This record gives sequence, structure tokens and C-alpha cells, in this order.
Amino acid sequence: MTVEPSLFRVVYVSRSLLPEPAAGTELERILARARRGNAARGITGALLFSEDCFAQALEGPAPAVEEVFEAIQCDPRHADVVVLEAAPVAAREF
Repeated sequence: MTVEPSLFRVVYVSRSLLPEPAAGTELERILARARRGNAARGITGALLFSEDCFAQALEGPAPAVEEVFEAIQCDPRHADVVVLEAAPVAAREF
């Protein structure tokens, strides 16, 4: 296993504020933008979505993960962000 220097992971859950009629379309926009931006920053992860919550894991270089997570916390499409894990890790899971 290759250990990546300064690899960091954040796992959080939050309450979705996406309006039901537009949730699918908005989620597609979120995913498209995140895939482009995260790939450029060296961030990998997973996003789970239900009608009323998000759960996400982000991992990559610590400064990049922290920058993206700060933007996520300021995003008006969700609220009540609860961090489940925020720590350096030895290897990527996603």
C-alpha cells in the first residue's frame, strides 16, 4: 500500500434543503461541478443523498479537502452539518 503524504479525510452528514421538485436536477448539477473541481484538486470521495439528507466522505491533500469542506459548510442547499470524522489517514478508501 502506498502512503500518500498529508492525506486527509472528512466525513459529514447534513440536512438537505433542496426543494423536492428540483432536487434531482440540482443534485446532478452538484455532482457535475464537484467531479470537475475535486478531480483538479486531487480529491476523491463518495456522496450519498436521500430526500432529506446528505452524507459525504472527502479525501485528498489536507488544504484542498479543508477548502472544499469550508465551501460545503457555507452552501445554502443544506444545514445542520455534523462532522463524523476529520483526520489524517494513511490511504484512500474512495
